[in-house]
Amino acid sequence: MVAKLIKQNTLNSKHQKTILETLQSRPNTDAYYEVDCRVKDYYVLRWLRALGSQVEVLLPLNLRQEMADEIQNLWNLYK
Repeated sequence: MVAKLIKQNTLNSKHQKTILETLQSRPNTDAYYEVDCRVKDYYVLRWLRALGSQVEVLLPLNLRQEMADEIQNLWNLYK
């Protein structure tokens, strides 16, 4: 199901391959959720941040990158 969503929603074949490889590297006990929300919905971003290391955003790629950048910035504060 998750792989199908990734294939349907990732046009760039390089990104699709990377995300599918990420998915394959995760334990099969992981849970996956699809969330429909408004773009830049502050409450969804806040919820994702609150989950911390217990969550990984796969799609959309811009949200995945935004989360990665934010985590990197946070890491830089604590180095």
